[in-house]
Amino acid sequence: MFDLGASIHEFQPEVVKNRVVKEETSNREGTQGVPVWFPVSLSVLVFVALLSFAYGSGGVSGDAYAPYTTKELRKFVRDHGGHGGCILPLSGSQLYGVYCGPCHQDHGFGIEGVAPPLANSEWVVDVGINRLAKIIYHGVKGPIEVLGKEWSLSMPPMGKVADLSDEEIALLINYIRTNEDWGNSASRIETLDVTRALEGVRGRDLPWTEEELKALPIQ
Repeated sequence: MFDLGASIHEFQPEVVKNRVVKEETSNREGTQGVPVWFPVSLSVLVFVALLSFAYGSGGVSGDAYAPYTTKELRKFVRDHGGHGGCILPLSGSQLYGVYCGPCHQDHGFGIEGVAPPLANSEWVVDVGINRLAKIIYHGVKGPIEVLGKEWSLSMPPMGKVADLSDEEIALLINYIRTNEDWGNSASRIETLDVTRALEGVRGRDLPWTEEELKALPIQ
């Protein structure tokens, strides 16, 4: 007599085994590995792209990445920026980074033996900017006292050499006078304040001395 229970017990493992084998075979047939050429080609493309940006600026003129520091470019920016042009003038922060930051540093505390601090400096946070505008435009020759310490150094006439406009000098002054990260909280000034401070002295060729600056009114 045929024993149904025995038959199931006897043949069930074989059925399961066959089913597993079929599923594994089906999976192998339906799944194909990534071709060897694909990752190799992708790596080559990425490498070429990196070279393009490193040596060719991605096909874009290098001028697009450079700050506008030459007189010709600066004149073009002033003539076109803010009047529907695609080029915007530099901000006070950017002007500081280009012309002042290398010596006075991003933190505003200067470099020992090289440049005095601008943070909390009496020359920066005075009530007026008559003296400060002249220092930026014509430079200053030491010795000069800053925060109780004497500095024997010479600062070049950054404003004159770089042909900074009165507006740009005002932007620069406002950046350093109101920089709260440095502890500076002086009042903001206008472009007209710079124009007045430089009136009658733009043609000066020598840097200012501390004695000369202190003989001038603060405002």
